[in-house]
Amino acid sequence: MKKCQVLLKKLTEQKGFTLVEVMVVIVIIGILASVTIPQFSKQADKAKTARAEVEMKSMANIINIYYAEKGQYPMKSNDDTDGTVAKVLKDNGLKWGSSDAIKDPWGNAYFYDATVESSKVTGFKLYCYGSDQATDKESNITISGNKDSVTAPTTGKVTTITGVKSDGST
Repeated sequence: MKKCQVLLKKLTEQKGFTLVEVMVVIVIIGILASVTIPQFSKQADKAKTARAEVEMKSMANIINIYYAEKGQYPMKSNDDTDGTVAKVLKDNGLKWGSSDAIKDPWGNAYFYDATVESSKVTGFKLYCYGSDQATDKESNITISGNKDSVTAPTTGKVTTITGVKSDGST
């Protein structure tokens, strides 16, 4: 009984942690942070990619509705005139062709390119650089459309991205 009282008295008189105890806690926190932070970064990038794909699907749907109504896809131009991609998207609530226009989750412009055959726009492509923010990278996102179908967003290298930019820059 006396031993327990002595031990209890020693424990209650202790006023803080030793340097070794503090260092052990700091090392444990560091190990946990080094494991979890990369996982959070991957999830954030996946969320940005999903957002870009959804935005591109919305643009493709608007462009397809235009095709159903007019029989051709919008022209590749940021002019605010009838029949241009800028006018079609603006008329449907998406800002395109100006500095305050829609941008991808990484802050870059989207691209619209059109295929012209016999002076008629018969197809289109929407591009996004993706997380690598450059061409010819695995993170490039593309949606293609023509009279037969519109593809789901695909991710993969695109060596050349051409067309008009959503922010109006060249």
